[in-house]
Amino acid sequence: MDRCPNCGWRESTIEEQAESIRQFGKDLVEEGAEACRKFLISTGAYNEDGTLTENYKENRGRFMKKRMTLQDKAELAIKKAVRQVVAQHKKDGRPLAVWENGKVKKVVAK
Repeated sequence: MDRCPNCGWRESTIEEQAESIRQFGKDLVEEGAEACRKFLISTGAYNEDGTLTENYKENRGRFMKKRMTLQDKAELAIKKAVRQVVAQHKKDGRPLAVWENGKVKKVVAK
């Protein structure tokens, strides 16, 4: 097959082109895998040999985020609202109205 005298390009067979593309793909995969490996090591979760670090094993729960249900979110919102109301009443010196023994009772915020 002839080469171009200016740029060196030459005609190639389909098999040669396919092999070139396969090699390019292999190189990309290897580079990507190496980049991922370096990142995981930099987070402190993995050792150089690919095993989990002792720190990660001991603190695994802190690395994982729990999904909250709608009920969990509602309870959190109510607790936050109660804290804010109690703080505001305490700041203003106003009593809180609470339900006790089937009756409304006013209580001083502490």
